[in-house]
Amino acid sequence: MRPIDPAEGPVHEFAAELRELREDAGNLPFRQLARRAHYSATTLSVACGGAALPSLEVTLAFARACNGSTEYWQRRWNEIAAQAGPPHVPQRPPS
Repeated sequence: MRPIDPAEGPVHEFAAELRELREDAGNLPFRQLARRAHYSATTLSVACGGAALPSLEVTLAFARACNGSTEYWQRRWNEIAAQAGPPHVPQRPPS
């Protein structure tokens, strides 16, 4: 996984925190986390990538799979979502 700098913004900070949660849980392989979280290994890996804020559902499944507090992660996700603003949705060109 590529290094991430939490100082690059709230989404990067959140991804770094997810990585730390995974590390604290024993650095479980993403395939094992996927079985626990009921999301694909790719989805969970992308959640830790910092390119975009993962959905709340993915975040909470990730937290549960790592034995994290869902209350904490829901509150943290809401904080980051408020800081990051709405997700960018590309505009369709006029027909």
